[in-house]
Amino acid sequence: MAVLTMWVSTTVLVLSIALTAMVPIAAAEVYKVGGDVTSPKLVHKVEPKYTKHAKKAKLKGKVVLSAIINDQGTPENIEVVKILDSGLDAEAVKAVSQWQFKPAEKSGKPVAVKIEIQVNFRLCCSLF
Repeated sequence: MAVLTMWVSTTVLVLSIALTAMVPIAAAEVYKVGGDVTSPKLVHKVEPKYTKHAKKAKLKGKVVLSAIINDQGTPENIEVVKILDSGLDAEAVKAVSQWQFKPAEKSGKPVAVKIEIQVNFRLCCSLF
């Protein structure tokens, strides 16, 4: 019986430690641009690719994305707000996830902000 009790206690302790390790650390506050919060500045942009389907269908327009630009200037939690085409939507998200920004600032310190990003898709003769 002592062996069983020891095994159960050890298992509970290990489970308790594992659950403690999975508790998320409080997320940084996410601000809106305006007032004393400056907007992030784009410093590196990757252009989205046109899908074969979109080229063939001659699709053009814009995809609107919502994203959090963290205090390091990296886009996170990218979501499609206005769709254009599932393939182009995915390409827009893929491209924006590779962008880099100078972070927004509040009182001179980098902060995370939520912004909307428009990704334009335009057809040009060089695409064919």
